[in-house]
Amino acid sequence: EEKKKDKEPKAEKPKEEKPKEEKKKDKEPKAEKPKEEKPKEEKKKDKKKDEDEEEDDDGVPKEEKKPNPLDALPKSPFQLDEFKREYSNKPVDVSSEYLYKNFDPEGYTAWWCTYKYNEENTVVFRTTNLIGGFYQRMERMHKYAFGQMLVVGEDKKHEIVGFWLIRGKEIPAHMIEEVPDTELYDWVKIDWSAVESVKPKIKAMLAWEAVDGKPCLDGKTFK
Repeated sequence: EEKKKDKEPKAEKPKEEKPKEEKKKDKEPKAEKPKEEKPKEEKKKDKKKDEDEEEDDDGVPKEEKKPNPLDALPKSPFQLDEFKREYSNKPVDVSSEYLYKNFDPEGYTAWWCTYKYNEENTVVFRTTNLIGGFYQRMERMHKYAFGQMLVVGEDKKHEIVGFWLIRGKEIPAHMIEEVPDTELYDWVKIDWSAVESVKPKIKAMLAWEAVDGKPCLDGKTFK
């Protein structure tokens, strides 16, 4: 007998691939309840905000404004701001009349001032710059003063003269302390009871006209 044919191996059924188990989805984290802000933290935040507000753009804290002692003076009927508006918007004849009619010698004083070193003035624009520097340092006085400073005389030989209205009975001490230029001038108080005698000079100062026979070359107004 023929040798029994080797049995053909049974065709193996292809293994059924078990579907890969999907990775378990990551559990979504539970939504956390918003934490209640503690009052202390809120205060810190507010404090930080206040500190930020107190700083300039360059990160330097702002200086605290000092109270001006002139604010403690009794109220005056003379409205300095109103006079400044009159002077800015109306002819000198009109604004000067407003001044004579309304000036309060109890609440304000009027002054002449003259530069102490006029012999050094030989270039007009440089002399005018001296006035400009003085005004810049007078920043805190805008509310309390009006000033007219003129350069009078000749191109190479001239003077700085001024007419001022200032709150109070004297040159304020803080003005002298904060503006060293104040002491570069001689100050003479005008007797307001005798103002009639100096009206022509006041008008000349306000109108930038010749003063004491010396022509006006330039000037600046502080208001």
